[in-house]
Parts: sequence; structure tokens; C-alpha cells
Amino acid sequence: MPVCHGSGGLAGQYRFGARSGSSIIVLGTVKLVLGLFVGQGLVSLLQRFPKALLGVMVIAAGVELAKVGESLNAGARDLWEEAEQEDDQDAEWTIEARGKRARTPSELERRERWTVMLVTVAGLLTFRNDAVGFAAGMLCHWSLKLPEWWDRWRGARLGRISLPFAMGRRPGRGSEVDEHLLDQNSDAPDEEVL
Repeated sequence: MPVCHGSGGLAGQYRFGARSGSSIIVLGTVKLVLGLFVGQGLVSLLQRFPKALLGVMVIAAGVELAKVGESLNAGARDLWEEAEQEDDQDAEWTIEARGKRARTPSELERRERWTVMLVTVAGLLTFRNDAVGFAAGMLCHWSLKLPEWWDRWRGARLGRISLPFAMGRRPGRGSEVDEHLLDQNSDAPDEEVL
């Protein structure tokens, strides 16, 4: 059984109960003692280690890494947007502070991001080539954005103004003006925004 290195080994150790830095120290000490004192006798034992059990351990580590990968989309760089915060330290002075805040993606956007990530990894692992994985991920991303691009193109051809909020894309990102326009325009045919 090889010594575990990297994120797969760490995820496997976490999956099987390691929760602190001391667990890694204990594991390393046990491996060092076994290597120094048992040595060659341990090699024959490890050669008889059941491959099915090793496969289950690798699958468990993969599942743990996939669960972490799903939550990584919440902190992506493209989700950070400018935020204007008012800091009322003085009653007479209002200081406008600029900063960044994370935008919470919608459920649809999270699923799309997760799908693109899985397709990218599947292409990378299947063909053992980063370029193929990248191309597969980009094609998946573009195919998911195609309906949105098509709606924009049709709207521009017909002379309509299309708001992302009006098309149901990324809820929560529309401004109050957009919502007001939608309220005023609720009786328009085909929900067109004029």
C-alpha cells in the first residue's frame, strides 16, 4: 500500500476519522516504526493486501474530495462584486466605503457550475490530457449559456431590451428599477419588457 500524499490521501484520512494535526503525526510515527523495525517482512504482507479493500478506500477519498469540490463554487472569484457600505461613525459625516462582497449564486447557477466542473474532470481523467478536459469544460459551459445568448440575440434583432432579471437569470441580481419595470409590465404580451 503506497504512502498517501496530496489531497487524495488527506481526504481519505479525514474520511476515516482523522480530524486534527496530531492524527497525521500518529500515522506518520506508526509508518516510521513499522518501516524501521518490521521492514522487509511488511512488504510481503502489503503485497497480499486485498485490492478490493484498497479500491473502497480510494472511492471513499474520491467522494470526500467531490463533496469539497461542490462547496468550492461559493467562493469563486467571479462571484465577488463591488459593495458600497455606509459607515456612520459620526452623525455629521457619512463615509462611503468601497469593498468586495460575495454574491450568493442561485441554485441553477450552482448546478451549472457543478456540471461544468464534473465534465472538465471527466474529460481530464478519461483522456489523461489537461487540454481535452479544458475543451470539454468550455464546450459544456458554452452549451449551458447558449439559451441565454440566443434570447439576447433574438431580443436585439427584434429591438427589445432584455434584462437578465426579466429572463429569470440569476435571481437577486436585478435592481429595484428592474423589479419596478417588471411590475409595471406584467400585463404586456409574452412578458416583453418595453
